[in-house]
Amino acid sequence: MDVPAIISDIDDHGFEDTSPTRKLAVIQDVYNDVLTREAWPFLEAFIRLTFTGSSDQSNNLPADFRAVLTAKVENGQRLQWMRYDEFERRYGSNTQYVVDNPLVYYFLGNELHFFPAPSATVFVRMAYIKRPNVLTASGAGSTEGDLLLPKEFHRSVLVNGSLYKLYALEDDAELAGGFQTYFEEGLQKMREFAWRKQYDWPEVIETSWDDWS
Repeated sequence: MDVPAIISDIDDHGFEDTSPTRKLAVIQDVYNDVLTREAWPFLEAFIRLTFTGSSDQSNNLPADFRAVLTAKVENGQRLQWMRYDEFERRYGSNTQYVVDNPLVYYFLGNELHFFPAPSATVFVRMAYIKRPNVLTASGAGSTEGDLLLPKEFHRSVLVNGSLYKLYALEDDAELAGGFQTYFEEGLQKMREFAWRKQYDWPEVIETSWDDWS
């Protein structure tokens, strides 16, 4: 389903008179809610980060970056995440003068930093989680491909979730509660669908590729 089809389904339940802006805002709210609940595997992406040699931040961090899954110096060691307060306690004010292969990464607000500051010849292989994109009612941002959820769950999750919120706005507790149940059931089915990608091997917990080398 694309966004116009989702809006059409919502209208079929009697919301034709609700403004298009309100309906799109509710769909976006449901979409953001679902995508930020956990590190869904369909949000996983990969990038080879590059650096200028004069900054502790990458110069090609993707616009859709939300969270790090893992980061490793190419042909080198895995980087350790560190809280910023702990980073300050350990390394203090000397960080800006150090350029080398990075050992740790940390966040200052929403900004991703590395220490030591990587040289221009260093590459960091980073797997990351995408952030929800902005949806539109038509054109770019409205197609089925723009929706990061598996297409099998566009109706059960996005339509039912939007209906539950719209009925709640109308103080219709009975219908809101019913569609909330449908929404949560769809979400649970999507969770099972998304996380189970193979049935050949048993799930392996807390094992890294380094353990296989």
